[in-house]
Amino acid sequence: MTAEETSTMWFYLIASLILVVGSCSFVTNLAILSMYKKMFTTRKSRLFNMNLISLTVSDIGIVIVFPLELDACFNLGWRMSETACVMAGFLDAVFAYAQMFTLTAIALEKYFIIRSPRSVNPQLNMIVIKILVIWGLSVILSGLPFVGFGSYPTLDGIEISCAFDYHDQSILNRTYIIASVIFGFILPIFTISFCYTGIFRIASHHMNKVAKGNKLSEEKEAKKRKLEMKLAKTTAVAIICFVISWAPYASIATMATFGKRVPAVAETFSAVFAKTSSALNAVIYVYNHPQFKIAILKKGADGGASTSKVRMTSVSNDKSDDK
Repeated sequence: MTAEETSTMWFYLIASLILVVGSCSFVTNLAILSMYKKMFTTRKSRLFNMNLISLTVSDIGIVIVFPLELDACFNLGWRMSETACVMAGFLDAVFAYAQMFTLTAIALEKYFIIRSPRSVNPQLNMIVIKILVIWGLSVILSGLPFVGFGSYPTLDGIEISCAFDYHDQSILNRTYIIASVIFGFILPIFTISFCYTGIFRIASHHMNKVAKGNKLSEEKEAKKRKLEMKLAKTTAVAIICFVISWAPYASIATMATFGKRVPAVAETFSAVFAKTSSALNAVIYVYNHPQFKIAILKKGADGGASTSKVRMTSVSNDKSDDK
């Protein structure tokens, strides 16, 4: 089914989904960026939580091409140039990989924090290297088709968005798609699952030790671990949402690699639905991250205090006028 054969209803339904996902993602991720300094007040905490910035940037990047897709929806087909299509597909891939690799890095960090909390001492050079590796791998994986390993991005589904051509049955392209699914989806998921399984195992063992009489000597450490556990649970929810969001698209791409096609509408819907992860990640952090809640409450308190000062000044002026 091509764009001409698709009912107008589907274009408007997908446009509505794009508007909701894009708006939620953009607003909530900008809120995280604007509150970052208030969430983490020390240099050490800001450095250690650079993963949050990396994740937020990737979330915003995933929806950066939504205006082009909205235009395609309302005009019942892609109107931009082929070059724009190629660049849109490339950027989509870069930000999607960066999102997954960042979530993997967060899970690994939480695992090592829970396992050896006293050994964690973030250093600027290592943090910068880690972020560069995440984004470097994302660019490399996304750029392989441009050096001959795989096919260029092309219109997919009902032709309102662009992605790497998973319908190309050539050996190189099939190898690229399978490698992308393995290294960009399956392996990270296994790594993340290992980390969270380890986190809950260590936490369970620690709670058993506390229950046996070590509460006083380990009370401070227990509080730290409790906070990290809460953060780990928040990140785990983000991972689950990511898997639910991207699994349909990854499955369709894998099936197409072996010659099994699904309806064009399903291809487009799965591609747009995958990007709900960008909004879900932000919402999860907004509502569950303790530092974000503290920052919001502090901002509200400051606003309330400012309002009170204005009111007090007004009252004083009124009294002066009465005299």
